[in-house]
Amino acid sequence: MMEEKILEVSDMKIHFPVYKGLVFRKQTACVKAVDGISIDLKQGETLGLVGESGCGKSTFGRTVMRLYDPTAGRIRLNGKDITHLSGSDLEEFRVSCQMIFQDPYASLNPRMTVFDIIAEPLRTHKIFGSRQELEKEINELMNLVGLSPRYIKKYPHEFSGGQRQRIAIARALAIKPKLIVCDEPVSALDVSIQSQIINLLIDLQKELGLSYIFIAHDIAVVKHISDRIAVMYL
Repeated sequence: MMEEKILEVSDMKIHFPVYKGLVFRKQTACVKAVDGISIDLKQGETLGLVGESGCGKSTFGRTVMRLYDPTAGRIRLNGKDITHLSGSDLEEFRVSCQMIFQDPYASLNPRMTVFDIIAEPLRTHKIFGSRQELEKEINELMNLVGLSPRYIKKYPHEFSGGQRQRIAIARALAIKPKLIVCDEPVSALDVSIQSQIINLLIDLQKELGLSYIFIAHDIAVVKHISDRIAVMYL
């Protein structure tokens, strides 16, 4: 299961220009957030990505997701070059790659119910049409992440941090991706809850054949979940 490469990143660079002036803007510097990373990820594997705060781990993860455009380098997913995808091609790519964000309090829309949060990617990609089909799928996703389906009409503020992250995981799983970028998914949670979420991710990987890029700064957490570890320094 871990023979085929699902992701290949070659010499990725992500530079952000720094401008000065309000009317006549002039570039005065360039922040090199990521300056030449090459990694590969096999099907069903977890690659841990560690490094000190500010070294560019989250920027790298978001660029793999194409939330940022790389300055240089190449990203290949399932053998297809996705570095410069746009429009409908980029939308199609999103079906196979999803992200779990660091802060479960900020990553869920407080004005949406759990049902609408999990249903949003399904509606965006037009996977299920009727309300009945959506409800059935969302109930199954809730059970999959260890939450009762009776909570689907509640709002994010009615849940604990660990429960919110389970909702975020259910949303990421909704369109059945093969690659999930986990951007420090347990760093904002209590230590007692962290192990529950880590074990949930491991169980989901075994059951669904997922591949993870697991970003963190806690070596103990990364050691527990990862098959290989990549270190970002300076």
